[in-house]
Amino acid sequence: MTTLRFETCSRKSALGFLRKFYPSATVEDTEESAKAVLDFVEKDVFRIPDPSFHSGAIYPSKNWSGNEAAATAALTAFHAKHSVSDHQPTTASSVNKAEAQS
Repeated sequence: MTTLRFETCSRKSALGFLRKFYPSATVEDTEESAKAVLDFVEKDVFRIPDPSFHSGAIYPSKNWSGNEAAATAALTAFHAKHSVSDHQPTTASSVNKAEAQS
């Protein structure tokens, strides 16, 4: 079975796709936002597919060696900064704090 993916290694298209992936965040081609991720996209280390057709996956590309610590770190940092969560992780201290306030 053949799988068809609509993905890009174009910096401009990837930026547009990232904006669709993170609609609640401000995603720009700046040091503070997506530049590091887009640098790896441009080098064809990984590709960002159109989220209209794919469910948020980013795929390794032809220049992915399997040992891309910097690329993985860039994606992880980007995701952590731009993800919006409606809730905070539950920890023992947050539960104790909530109980103390009630």
